[in-house]
Amino acid sequence: MEENDRWSLHVEYLKLAIGLSTAVIAAGAAIYVDDTKIPPDDARYLLLFGIISFALTLIASVLGLGKLSDYIAYFPPAGTAPTDAHKKKAWWAVFWANTSFTLLVISALLVGGFFGLRTWTAGGPAFERAITIGKRSLNLDLSKGETAALKSIELQGDKYVMVFQIAPSNVLATAITDAAGTKLQSLKKP
Repeated sequence: MEENDRWSLHVEYLKLAIGLSTAVIAAGAAIYVDDTKIPPDDARYLLLFGIISFALTLIASVLGLGKLSDYIAYFPPAGTAPTDAHKKKAWWAVFWANTSFTLLVISALLVGGFFGLRTWTAGGPAFERAITIGKRSLNLDLSKGETAALKSIELQGDKYVMVFQIAPSNVLATAITDAAGTKLQSLKKP
């Protein structure tokens, strides 16, 4: 295998790692932009650390591609021995490619752990999901110290009806979700 063929394999890997990392980061941003999509259980931390790890993979891949380009651009002419500076460029290119690959494996394990955990726990009972969605929909003003306490929850036909008391104003808000506890149907808040 020729020198250029070996380095072209590195370039192809780094291009794939950059594309995959960018796609996963975009998917994570789509999840985290909407509060109702963020998992309410501890699985959200696996997802968060997985996305952070993919961001680090992206950075390492871009650095690896840059160092590899630097190495290839200053490749010594045929028949001359590489200088120490050129060998150092090759070392950094390989270092960042290896770092990228290690981070990619860690990222895949974290996101795979998230999916595994979500598969086996499946979000808990419907009433817990309903309470979580109802509470999130209240849009509490944390700067004013607002908190919500569940006063009552009832399953009425095919929906959960929940009453929350909002402190410090002590007003009552009513949230209604579907029976699966996945969609907010209405919110009455003074």
